[in-house]
This record gives sequence, structure tokens and C-alpha cells, in this order.
Amino acid sequence: MKNTILLFFSFFCFAQVDSQNVKINAKAHPTYIGQTVDLVIEKNTITNTYEVLDSDTIDSLGYFQLQCETYSPRPAFIKINEVKASIYISPDYVYGIVFPKADSSDHLIERLEQTVNISILGSDSLELNALIVDFNIAFDRYWKTHYQEFIKRTHFKSLDSFELQIQSKYKDLRNPYFKAYIAYTFANINESTGRLKKYLGGKYLLNKPFEIQNSEYLKFLSSYFKNYYINRSFSKTQTTIYDVIASNKIEVLDAYVQSDPILKHDSLRHWVHCKNLFEMYYNGQFKKEDIRSLILQLKSMSNIDFIKDICYDILNVTNTEKVGTMASQFVLMDANNKLIDLYQFKTKYIYLQFFKSNNIQCLQELKKMQSIQKKYGNKVDFISVCLDDSISEFKDFKKANPGYNWVILYGGQDKKLFQDYDLKQSHQYFLLNKEHYIMRAPADMPSEGIETYFKRMFYKSKN
Repeated sequence: MKNTILLFFSFFCFAQVDSQNVKINAKAHPTYIGQTVDLVIEKNTITNTYEVLDSDTIDSLGYFQLQCETYSPRPAFIKINEVKASIYISPDYVYGIVFPKADSSDHLIERLEQTVNISILGSDSLELNALIVDFNIAFDRYWKTHYQEFIKRTHFKSLDSFELQIQSKYKDLRNPYFKAYIAYTFANINESTGRLKKYLGGKYLLNKPFEIQNSEYLKFLSSYFKNYYINRSFSKTQTTIYDVIASNKIEVLDAYVQSDPILKHDSLRHWVHCKNLFEMYYNGQFKKEDIRSLILQLKSMSNIDFIKDICYDILNVTNTEKVGTMASQFVLMDANNKLIDLYQFKTKYIYLQFFKSNNIQCLQELKKMQSIQKKYGNKVDFISVCLDDSISEFKDFKKANPGYNWVILYGGQDKKLFQDYDLKQSHQYFLLNKEHYIMRAPADMPSEGIETYFKRMFYKSKN
């Protein structure tokens, strides 16, 4: 316990402090007494590298204090063992929060992480966390009314109209981070539901600032530029990305994409280099030593500190291999309470999907997967693993979708599964061979072209 001022932390909620200091004065549920609490940020969204900014021990009354310095708003989370809560921290604020007990009623097996919602004390409706909650409430209302339009893909008109309403609602607000958060939340929804790349790039990226601290902006970049170099290679008639990588010169790679008007700015272009080189390292079509060499060259060439940091993290992470190793065994339950063993599938390739039933993109990927499974089910075993928080949610989803007749299992409470497959997103994909060795990690999603990959595997050209 750092100081006794926590007894009065509610008085200081949202008060200004000197320098760029941020303080979080908190009261935790008694079940956490004596445990360590960390203030954590995601330092790097490409490799999912995290950094602990501060730690404290919860005292005998349940109080703790965390503090750090930040020069712009940013997302963070407070973590007590395997329980975490999200918070957006802004310069010059003291926060008063209450950290609740984790609800374990639906957890038959201890999960890797459980999420709780903290209470932030104070009445400042213009504080960033309050604004985000206000926006999310408005979006939830819109979603409940227009959910069927998303399933039918007729939602773009109503979504554009809703975006204009939200922009009008907050037009007088002076909070650049929050306005960017709104913009890129809509960008993410549009990206995940099939809006054309040209439209998205022109509206959300062309001549726009690089928002390195904004979580929704980085999510959008990750989705928009996924497999960007390989897709670009197919659209060009001369030099391919395979030639560029083989040249082993970062200058050649840099020149390869500079004709794209969106990538004129060094920060964004270098970030895209990091994103795509990291993807291609695990692709299996490129020499790993070539990719690592280009990352090293980028680290030397770039004069941008956060790009150098990302390069450093990539070089560290790529010391761990996935492609070419055997997929970890699991035994999970289906909706009929039958235990299914991964290793019982021995005669076909395996397309392994992890998903959440409350995620918009997952729902759309499942519909595409249904079509692909009908075409390739005689050659590939399709296995989906639901990561919902409770098994009741999984069973409700399965009951509502009887047409999804491939193997669908529940893994949301299996801690080892999260660790073995490094499950950090709501949807991830792997392709395994008949001996259960990993061929692609991550594999393409149904919407990204896994069907094209299957065609190349099973139906070779006669020409």
C-alpha cells in the first residue's frame, strides 16, 4: 500500500495533477486482499506485447493505488491475477475506482482471463471513459434495432445514417481522442462487414494522422492491412512480393508500396511493413531468415521510435515457432455433452477455427464457412471451437444455428487451450495436415481466401 490517501480517494476522482501524472486510487473487493494488482498497457498490437506500468499490493482494507505518466489518452487495464478490467487513462487525472469480485458462477474450469467492469467514481460526463460508455449505449440501441440488416448485408445505409447522428451529437466536444475513437469504431464495423477497401481507405486513412495511441484506430489498421503485401502482389503485373522479399533489401520493400497514396507517410508505411513482415514470417511461403533480416534493416532505417520498438518486439517474438510444429491436443465437449478428441481426426486436413458467438465478424465468417464446408468437407475436417464466457451461451448459439453441421465444440473455460493456441483475439484460424502438424498459423479466414488455398491444394491446374 503506497499511502493512506486512498481512504479519501473519491474526493480526488478526476482532479487535475501536476506534470503528466496519472493516479488510480481504488477499492477492491475483499476477496482480493493481499494480492498484487498491475496497471498494464498493450505496448504493441502487432505482436500483442504488453507492458506493466505500475504494481501495488492490495492492503487489509482492500485499497490500492497505481500511477504512471502518459502524454496522451490511451487504453489500459487493471489486472489482479487472472481478472482484469479495462480503463482509458488520460493525462492530468486522478481516478477513483471500485474493482468488483469476479463472477465465477458460469466457470466450471478456471479460464485464462476473466473480465469485470469497474465502477469509476465521479460525475464528469465529459471524461473519456464516461463518453465511451455513452457512445456504446447508443450503439447497443442501434444494434438491437438493426441486427438483422447486418446478417442480410443491407446495413450500410442505416449505419452511415447512424454515424452522422453520432457525429452531430458530439460535434461540439473538444476531445480529439474520443472523436477518433468514434470514427475508427465505425471504420472497424464497416471493414468487418464487407465495405469496399477503396471507400474505407479514402474515408479513414488518406491524409489522416497516425493515431498510435488509439485502440480502435490500430484495430482498423490491423484488419485493413492484413495480407496487404500478398494481395497487392496479385494485383501487380511486374515485381511480386516474393521477388521483393528475396531481394533482402528494405529499400526495395519501401519503394514497392510508396505508389499507394495512403502510405506516403513514413509512420504508417513503416507500421505496415512491421505488420505484414510479421504475418509473412509465419506464412510458410517465405524464408524466415529473409523476414528477420528485413525487420533488422527496418529497425536501422526508421527514425521513428515506436517503429524501432515494434521491430525489437518482432525479433524477440519470432524466436518462437508455430508452423511446422504439432498442434496441441485438446479434448472438448460439443453441444450434446459429448467429448471430442482433436487427435481422433486422422484422415483429412483440419481447418481449425476459434470464435465467439457475440462477435459480428465471427457470425459472418461462420456463414461463409458453411458454404466452404459443403464444398470441401470430403477433403477437410472443419472444427470450430467456441470461446464464449459460458457454456449456456454456446448451447444457445448452437441451438439457433442447426445448419452449422460440422464439429463445433466449447472451449471458453479451458485455460490450457488459450495458452496452447495463444488465443488473444475473438477469432483465429489454423490449418493442420493429416498428422496434425500446423501448416498455416494464422490460416486465412473464410472471407480472406481459404477457399482459394484449398483449390490450389486439391485441384491443381492441368496447364
